[in-house]
This record gives sequence, structure tokens and C-alpha cells, in this order.
Amino acid sequence: MTVDQPHLNVLLSRPIGPADGFPYVVRYQNVAVVEPAASLSIGSHQHAHYEIILVERGPYRCHVNDEQIDLPGSGLVVLKPGDWHDDSGEPPLRYHALSFRIIPGPSAERSANIFIDESAPASQVIAGDVTQFLGLFARLQDENRRADAFSAFMLDALVLELLWTLLRVLPAPIIHPALMVTIARHGFAADLMRLFSRSLATTLDLGQMAAAMSMSKRSLTTRCAETFQTSPAKLLVRYKMER
Repeated sequence: MTVDQPHLNVLLSRPIGPADGFPYVVRYQNVAVVEPAASLSIGSHQHAHYEIILVERGPYRCHVNDEQIDLPGSGLVVLKPGDWHDDSGEPPLRYHALSFRIIPGPSAERSANIFIDESAPASQVIAGDVTQFLGLFARLQDENRRADAFSAFMLDALVLELLWTLLRVLPAPIIHPALMVTIARHGFAADLMRLFSRSLATTLDLGQMAAAMSMSKRSLTTRCAETFQTSPAKLLVRYKMER
């Protein structure tokens, strides 16, 4: 007896890459929606954990470590552990403030810093369209209102999704070097997998792979050994077998 198999048009697998290298746990704390009826002024205070200010409509102004930030329309400000910060604005201002922790930090009272300590405040700002973040904040608020047995886990997962979305668009030089090593490894893996996907019907030797990756054969072999604990040729065979 034969069994008809459904025709598989698309298979979207987890990218082949190094072991996950984010050695932290993200913990949601709270999210607030601020829409003042009169002028707003919140004095300077220091952050021990993280806060993301998502401005849906301005004007919003603040100082981050004594540097002035102006968002007349929409935008986003990332506040990291140790940052000094104040807020001000007036109607029709509407913004969302998300607080979360990244643990373990240097102490129970302070989150781990996944950014460099000396990052310029302007590099922690996204000005303009923040539509992709508004959707994530809406999901956070919906899950908070749901408040069932799964909500705490969902909220932590949504904050982690938001964090990676932020890291994708923020300037790479402000991300902590230890974290950038992991990101770079995944970037190398993604580039290599794109090369493999274009070559499923052909045979690539080491020299062709190295040339396509703009590196020497020795460098490619070393990177594959460090990232995947195998050789480029064996990795290509594995990739084709999984497809």
C-alpha cells in the first residue's frame, strides 16, 4: 500500500548556526501609557535596569546623561543601566514606557549591560517611524490584560523579541563586544547558508566557497571549525541532507 505524501512547497527551518550565546534572562516588569492633559515634567533619575520610551506622538523631550533629546513626532529612546534621565512634553504627547530587567547583572539591584558604558545618548535614539515597535507594545499590553497562567512567560518572550528587534536596528558599535561576537557568528552562518541555498544543484569545492565568502580557504575552514565544529565540506553535505 502506498501513502500519498502532501507536496511540500516551503520548508522554513531554524537557521544553521552556532549555539545560542545570549547568557541572560529577560524579565518583564511593567509598561505604562502616558498621555498628559497638561505639561509634563519628570525630574532627573538614574536607571538601574532598562526602560524603553516609545513616543507615539510628540512633542517629547528628555535629557540622557545631560544630552538633550528632542522627538517632535514619533520615535524611541533606549535607557540602559546607569543612565540618568528626565522627561518633559505637552499635549498631544502620547508615549509608552516599558521597564524590564536583564539578569544576572552585577548585583540583584542592577541589570546586566548589553551595551557599552560610554555609548553616546544620540545612538540610543530612533527618530521617525516606529510602527514595528508599536505592534510589539500593543501585544505586550494585550497580554498584560489577559493575565492568565501563561502571561508572565509570554511577556518575557515578547520583551526578548522586542530587544532583538532593537539590536537589529541600533548602531552595532554601541552593543557590548561580547554580545557582538555571538551576533557576528550568526551573521557568518547566515551568509554561508545563503551561499549553500544558491548551490543546491551544484557541487562547491573549498576554493569556490572561500571565494564566494571573500575569504581565504584557511580562514573559512577555521571559522567553520570555531562556529560549527566541522569542516565547510561536511557542513555543505549536512545542509543538503536537511533540505
